[in-house]
Amino acid sequence: MNRNKFLFIFFSITILLFSNNLNAQNKAFKCIVLGNSGGYEGNLSSYMLSNLKTDNYICLDAGTLYNGIKLALKEKSFGKFKLPKTEKLKPEVFIMRNYIKGYLITHTHLDHIAALIINAPDENRKYIYGMPHIIENFNKYIFNWTIAANFGSEGEGEILQKFKYITLPQGNECPLIETDLSVTPFYTSHYNNYLSSAFLIRSNENYFLYFGDTGSDERERNNYLSEIWDRIAPLIREKKINAIMIECSYPNEQPENMLYGHLNPSLLTKELNQLAKKVNERDAQNVLKDLKIIISHIKPSVNSDINITNTIKYQLENANNLNVKYIFPEQGERIEF
Repeated sequence: MNRNKFLFIFFSITILLFSNNLNAQNKAFKCIVLGNSGGYEGNLSSYMLSNLKTDNYICLDAGTLYNGIKLALKEKSFGKFKLPKTEKLKPEVFIMRNYIKGYLITHTHLDHIAALIINAPDENRKYIYGMPHIIENFNKYIFNWTIAANFGSEGEGEILQKFKYITLPQGNECPLIETDLSVTPFYTSHYNNYLSSAFLIRSNENYFLYFGDTGSDERERNNYLSEIWDRIAPLIREKKINAIMIECSYPNEQPENMLYGHLNPSLLTKELNQLAKKVNERDAQNVLKDLKIIISHIKPSVNSDINITNTIKYQLENANNLNVKYIFPEQGERIEF
């Protein structure tokens, strides 16, 4: 091998290793998928999120807990987890009590809070974070001794103080206690002005945007998503957004009057194009290239011969003029970004 060829190979390998190292350094979050479906019992919206270097998680919604943690353990998504030798708790309960430091709730539909209610008696003291209407809903309709005992920190009847409510103000950043994360909440519209939420979560200088259920601005006749795109556009220009998780509940064949405040591939593609224009209107086709878009809340089909996930994958990729990187997580999976 001549000297020039050797130097070319050497420097090519060096550049490749350096590039891979930069990509690894850019990762800031890990996410354990406890539930990713928009309707399967035992697999409902719930994601444990933490800084990449810690096991202090915040739980994004809580449709599924015990079942999701059990599957994540089977998939080794918690790494080399070992239950302490003196511990009598089941591994799933140990992780729920010790790894999850609080719950960020986007809205109070049952597929996003069912496991929080069911597992409340076995939980330890921690925090429920939500915008004002979320906390009000827990007080009035959930932990009220009718749906469930009052495990909250206020409200009617005997107050059991299992969960402390923390009200999040629209658009203002708040720390997530006992984690290395902070959150900025935003309103979204989930059919006929029923409010849901999106959470912009920060770890140092890295950000992750998580959506609960949301309709498009076009269908919901408001500007909630546009306002969120305005907020994150500068962060995308600065390459500080590591990923966006957003729902795409139905395929394009679903009649628009039966979307019930959800997105389909066509509407999601339109919204991402609106975001791209806000980032850089002159170069909108390129500014979101390779941005990780994690798809959540796909509704199951009642027909055994239809694979809704594959249909939505095809429709999103077929319309992917922005060259974003769509990710379809599996229950129990660990994702790093």
